[in-house]
Amino acid sequence: MIIDRFHIVQHINRAFNQLQIKIMNQFRTQQSESQKKYRRLKCYWKLL
Repeated sequence: MIIDRFHIVQHINRAFNQLQIKIMNQFRTQQSESQKKYRRLKCYWKLL
């Protein structure tokens, strides 16, 4: 494994994406108020 700036940023991005997917899955299975949060996260995921 090589440790440099590219790989550190890549690791952070992957970890953030996995966390985002986990949170979005929780919102998807809940009630309508959570559905709005899910849609916002899904729509604006690139901004995060």
